[in-house]
Amino acid sequence: MGCANLKLPVVVGVPCDRMTEQGKKLSKLPVQGAMLFLKGCTTAVYVAWFKLIGKNGAYEWRYVVSTVAAHVCVGASAGGG
Repeated sequence: MGCANLKLPVVVGVPCDRMTEQGKKLSKLPVQGAMLFLKGCTTAVYVAWFKLIGKNGAYEWRYVVSTVAAHVCVGASAGGG
């Protein structure tokens, strides 16, 4: 069984050029936290990104999608739910 069938939360890194069902690249989305569908996927996900800073001070943007909204994850880790 897959994680979605077991209702387990999933967070996974994805390429910045991954496309949404609406034909937009993740790197072109205006806001984080939006629920969307990735092209070819049937599970709704939430998108976020962060700046990864390397040892030399250079940075690159990294993108992740999750089956659970970020505020739910933060609340759960802080003892909420």
